[in-house]
Amino acid sequence: MSASEGQTDWSLFDLPNSAKTDGVVADDLIKVPTPKQSPRQRPFFAGPVDMEWLAQAAKLPGVALQVALMLCHLGKLGRETWIPLSNAVMGSFGVSSDSKTRALAVLEKAKLIEVKRHAGRSPRVRLIDALV
Repeated sequence: MSASEGQTDWSLFDLPNSAKTDGVVADDLIKVPTPKQSPRQRPFFAGPVDMEWLAQAAKLPGVALQVALMLCHLGKLGRETWIPLSNAVMGSFGVSSDSKTRALAVLEKAKLIEVKRHAGRSPRVRLIDALV
């Protein structure tokens, strides 16, 4: 069966060398599935997701939706109220650090998130009125 007949071409998910930052490969932070992995070992999106909150984020410009989705996912995985959002994690999904910064500002202005910023560190984000 070829990729066009229903199988996924996993090579599309390979990260370029530019996704490496500070000796950490984004691929190490978010595991990319291989065809030999069982469904239990493949990455998943943690839910449930607050669809009203997500719909508001979807109406915002730029990569706000991608950032919002990652924040929802990370919020479900961890137990912390304030979610660290690194450039490496967002870079693995094709979002640059500048785009991430602009998206956080847009989400913050829409009152969907609160952001704590510290020089030289990943911003810490808290979702507002989202089911996390």
